[in-house]
Order: sequence, then structure tokens, then C-alpha cells
Amino acid sequence: MPLSLALVVVVVFAFLVTRTLQRYAPNLLILWSVEYLAIGWVVGPEGSI
Repeated sequence: MPLSLALVVVVVFAFLVTRTLQRYAPNLLILWSVEYLAIGWVVGPEGSI
């Protein structure tokens, strides 16, 4: 997929993950760790942002 499309997917996914986890685990360190891993997993094959 194009890098711009991957970027949109990452932003939307990170937003949804943040909203979901804020409801269950308001620990920001957990949020940042999960989002960092998720973004790395999605963008990894395309190269870093």
C-alpha cells in the first residue's frame, strides 16, 4: 500500500486504540507502548515515517 495510505491507517488505528484503552487502562505508558508497537508493526515494511 502507498505510504500516504499507510499513514492514514496508522493515525486512525492509533486514535481507536487510544480511545479504547483509555476506557480500560488509563496508564499513558501502556498507551504509548501499545501505539509504538502497533505503528512499528504497520509501518515497518514500508520504512520509518
